[in-house]
Amino acid sequence: MVDRTIRHDQPAGKLGNSAPERSGRNLPLWLIAGLLAFIAAMLVTDQNGRIDLTDRAVAQIGSSAGAGGIMAFTGQLNRDQYGLVMIDVDAGTVWIYEYIRSGGRGAGRLKLVAARSWIYDRYLEDYNCAPLRPAEVAKLVAQQRNTLQVPSTEGFESKIPRPQ
Repeated sequence: MVDRTIRHDQPAGKLGNSAPERSGRNLPLWLIAGLLAFIAAMLVTDQNGRIDLTDRAVAQIGSSAGAGGIMAFTGQLNRDQYGLVMIDVDAGTVWIYEYIRSGGRGAGRLKLVAARSWIYDRYLEDYNCAPLRPAEVAKLVAQQRNTLQVPSTEGFESKIPRPQ
């Protein structure tokens, strides 16, 4: 139970057992807020100190493939073989380097093992496919729709090609 009696040694308006003043406790929060405001101001101002929100993304070239530029990934090529896969989204190419370890603790070497363009690959629909080729999947989908009698969503049915 909280004691709400006014004591004689307290100024009027303060209740007994009140928490002590903690004005210094909020100082780190105010410092963080101030620092974030400063960073935000730096992001929206140009070199002359003027606020300029119109020309922020002018230097970025759009790409029809989504992300742009060159991406690099490391991975295992074979059991004891590792490499670096590089993809140029804008040019539509992929190339792979094998990492060859040197004899000692020295740095290894990179050897180009494969490269190709995929620009025309996307137009192929059924080339060198493993079992369950696209035509087989289309037939299975058609069979499933006929047996389940599931109502199709409007417009979705027309986007799936019919098996011939």
